[in-house]
Amino acid sequence: MLTPSQTPSCDPSNFVQPFDYVEMNLYHHNQFNRYIDWDLEREHGDLGLGSGVQSLPPHSELGKRITKPQNHEALKELPGRIVEQAEMNISLARLRLDNIHRAHPADVINPTVADVLPANIVAFFDAGMKRIEEQAPPQRALGLRVIAAVTNFDFDQRGLGFEVLDEVLRNAERPNARHEANRTHSAPVMSTTALPKSDREDEDAHVLGPRLREMLHATRGFVVVKPFTDYPMVAYCKTFHMYAKENYNEALMQAREGLDFRKIQFDASGLGRLVESGR
Repeated sequence: MLTPSQTPSCDPSNFVQPFDYVEMNLYHHNQFNRYIDWDLEREHGDLGLGSGVQSLPPHSELGKRITKPQNHEALKELPGRIVEQAEMNISLARLRLDNIHRAHPADVINPTVADVLPANIVAFFDAGMKRIEEQAPPQRALGLRVIAAVTNFDFDQRGLGFEVLDEVLRNAERPNARHEANRTHSAPVMSTTALPKSDREDEDAHVLGPRLREMLHATRGFVVVKPFTDYPMVAYCKTFHMYAKENYNEALMQAREGLDFRKIQFDASGLGRLVESGR
């Protein structure tokens, strides 16, 4: 450990952040699980989870019932179910836990498979979508279309490659785009001709980079890029994918109606690609 005298210093006047955004993958599974255990015992008393809560409260009604021997399996499965539903997202975890705390004990011990999202999660996503809808019209339209496009398919697919998504969006921006759907667009978004390394880097920096960043900024964190060379784009979590795909948001539903997906096919790797008409 560094002592204060050994700690590196940085002159604030020379501190520069040479980037527009930072994506950090804070994947600490053990800490996430411990947080779930801690919150459950903080609310419902000693459940035998070993959360380390210093002063455990008396058992709540749920705590009394779920710690009975006949409910051992339900107690064993509860933390894992919350972890799975939260998708390693602390905001979703908090919302899922709130629902557990408010639920009738019988519904927690004998859960049913819900085909609709909880109201508090819908409200959470609604608030985020409002930020997108309050953007200037060009950014608003772009953000809605990107989300509508990437959530039109199964979440378990690899995603839509950046070039494919960009072509779908540009087709939607053309006049009478829906009436031109059967026309063959042979020119790709970016040249398929092999370029020298330096030229490829220059093209990436001036063509691919800005457009991709524009999409990510417009979607306000709801869409992410997977770390592959074709830049597959997906919803940031499966729960939001369901929210968008199942038409919980009217603006997204309208945006999807203006997009043409008929030329998209998924290859063996699960990546969405454009195919020419007649193939």
